[in-house]
Amino acid sequence: AGASPVAAVLDDLTDLALDHEQADGPRVRAASAAARIDKEQTAVRLRPLAFDPGDDPADEIRAAALAACWPEQISVDELFAALTPAKRPNFIGGYSVLVPQLPARLHDDDLAAALGWIAGRLAGQPKTASFEQGREMLERVLPRAWHSSRRSELIAQIAAVLHRLIAADDHDVDFLDAAESPADEAARHELASALIDVAATDSQALHISHLSARGGGLVRPADLQWLLQQEGRADGGTAIRWQVLIRSAFRVGDPCDAELAWKQQGSRVWREVLHGWFDPVELDSDGVRELRRDHDRANRAWKPRHDPARRAALLADLARLLRAAETRQDSDAFWQLCTLMRADPDNPGASTSWDDDLTSLPGYRFFDNEDRSRLATAASCFLSDSSPHEEDWLDNATILDYRPLAGYLALALLERETSDALDRL
Repeated sequence: AGASPVAAVLDDLTDLALDHEQADGPRVRAASAAARIDKEQTAVRLRPLAFDPGDDPADEIRAAALAACWPEQISVDELFAALTPAKRPNFIGGYSVLVPQLPARLHDDDLAAALGWIAGRLAGQPKTASFEQGREMLERVLPRAWHSSRRSELIAQIAAVLHRLIAADDHDVDFLDAAESPADEAARHELASALIDVAATDSQALHISHLSARGGGLVRPADLQWLLQQEGRADGGTAIRWQVLIRSAFRVGDPCDAELAWKQQGSRVWREVLHGWFDPVELDSDGVRELRRDHDRANRAWKPRHDPARRAALLADLARLLRAAETRQDSDAFWQLCTLMRADPDNPGASTSWDDDLTSLPGYRFFDNEDRSRLATAASCFLSDSSPHEEDWLDNATILDYRPLAGYLALALLERETSDALDRL
C-alpha cells in the first residue's frame, strides 16, 4: 500500500528542508511545518541540520532543527556543540527565541555540560561574539546550577566559569540569595575557596568579593571569622589573596569585627592587614602628613564654582552658630559650628578632614579678630555647660557623636589661644 497523504506531505516538507540548494526561507518554513505535523518522525531526518544547516544566514534552519530534535534526538553535549554565535545578533527570529529558553529546559544532569560549554566560550577574547554568547548563557545557567540538587558536584565547574569571567575583568553576575540557609553558606564558602585557589592576582581576588553583589555577595561581612581562619591556615602566596577578602569584609566601625580583629594581635593578618586600624600614630608623623597631602590634593581636584548665594548662606550660618554658642542660647551650637567650619565657602563640595586645631579649618579664616575671641568664649562655655554624653556612644562603635569631639577641639583651642581660660574652668 502507498504512503498516507500525511506521510507523503511530511516527506516532501522534510526533503525541502534538507535540500541545501533551496533558498533558506522555504527551507525554514518546511522544517517548522514538518515538526508541527509529526515532531517524532521529522526529528530523525532533520537531525543533520542541527550541525550543518547549509546556507542559513539568520540561523533559522538550525533553530528549527534544534527545536525538533532536542532532547529526543540529540544529547545535551550535542546541543551545546550546535550553538554557534548568532550570525545576525539583532535579528528576532527562531534562534533568538530558542537559545534563551534552553536553560529553563535543562535537567539537573545537563548542567555540567552547560557549564563546560560556557567555560569554553569565556576562554576566548572578551567582547567577541563567542564570548558574549557564553556570557549571556551564564546569566541563565548559573542560577540554575547554584539552586540545583547537584550543586555540590558542580562547585568546581562553577568556579572555573567564574574564574574565566574574572580573568576578563568582569564580576557582574548574580546567582546568590541575600537570605541563605546553613547549606547555602557552606556552599558559598566552598566556592570562594575554590576561586581563591585559582586566583592569580590581588585584582582577581578583589573581584571574588564583588561577585553577585546584588544577591548579598560571594564574600560578606558576616564571613570575617571564617576568612580569618582560612588566612591563618594558608601558605604565603594564598594568604595574600585571603587578606584581600578580609580587607573587603572588615568593618572598622562594627564592634564584633573590631573584637575579632583585636584577637589577631601578633599574627600575620594583624601585621599585614589589621594593625593600621588600631595602632596609635603621631599626628606629626610622615604617614599622617602624607594622608593630609593626599586629602588636600583631592580637595584641590574640585573645580570651585562661584555661588554667591551658597557662600552668603554658609557665612550667615557660621555667624548664627557662633552667636548662639557664645551666648549659650543653644547647647548644640558649638559642636555644630565646629562641623560647619570644615566647609569652605569659596570651594563648594570641598570639606577639610578633622584636625585638633580649629584655627586650621576653612571657616576660621572668615572670622575677624573679634569673632575669633568670641570663638574662644564659645569654647569655654561649651566646656563649662556640656558633658561628653558617654552613655549615648561609649561601647558603640557605630555611633559617631560630635559632642565629645567638639569638647576636645575646645580644649585644644583654649590651650593654644588663651591658656589662662583653662585655669578658670
